[in-house]
Amino acid sequence: MEEIITGLLLKMKYTPIDYLNWDFNGKGNNIIKMMNSNERQIWRKSFPYQDKRNDTGHAEIVTYFAFKFLDIISADRKIVIPAAIFHDAGYNINGDEFRKLCGTEREREIRLEHQVRGVLIANEILNQVKYPVKSALEIMRIISNHDTKISDHKGLIFNLTKEERIIRDADILWRFTKPCMISYNFGKPKEEIRTIMEKEFSKDNIYNKEAKKIAKIEIENTLSSI
Repeated sequence: MEEIITGLLLKMKYTPIDYLNWDFNGKGNNIIKMMNSNERQIWRKSFPYQDKRNDTGHAEIVTYFAFKFLDIISADRKIVIPAAIFHDAGYNINGDEFRKLCGTEREREIRLEHQVRGVLIANEILNQVKYPVKSALEIMRIISNHDTKISDHKGLIFNLTKEERIIRDADILWRFTKPCMISYNFGKPKEEIRTIMEKEFSKDNIYNKEAKKIAKIEIENTLSSI
């Protein structure tokens, strides 16, 4: 496993999540030092709205990956980081209830509703911190359809900005992390968890080649830590 991770790391600038020193409470302790003063304000004001689907750490992990992408891909940080922070802030449904609805029309309705609510939350907080209007509008546009924009081909959408692709990939990469496995698959055997993650990896829903490499690294990293 270590050899697989090392080989992949040699090909790109990325370090796996250090789960020995990771704070799993989802409060942002792992990313706060990465943030500038504006981002810290946004994080703190948005925190009461985060991780409402029994997915502790989701907002933090997605924002963490967004930061990591900015080390690899040239994109607008003023858009990427707030969009990552806010992307799921609009959910207000218990995770167990939500999972029962997966695959139903009601699930899609809830996804649409959380995008609308997320835009409203983002608008309020971005106004409070006096965020640049042009950037705020783009952040809200990304939030408004990050889960439900119609695909053009095989699950992928081609007319996305760099910032949108980063947010979507950061969101997907959560599925290969230990916090996700704790939230959704706690107690399952390691080989079953591998199968779950590899099945997710096989889907055609990752945009950046760098994200594919990170996903492979984090699959092995997660398995080695459980």
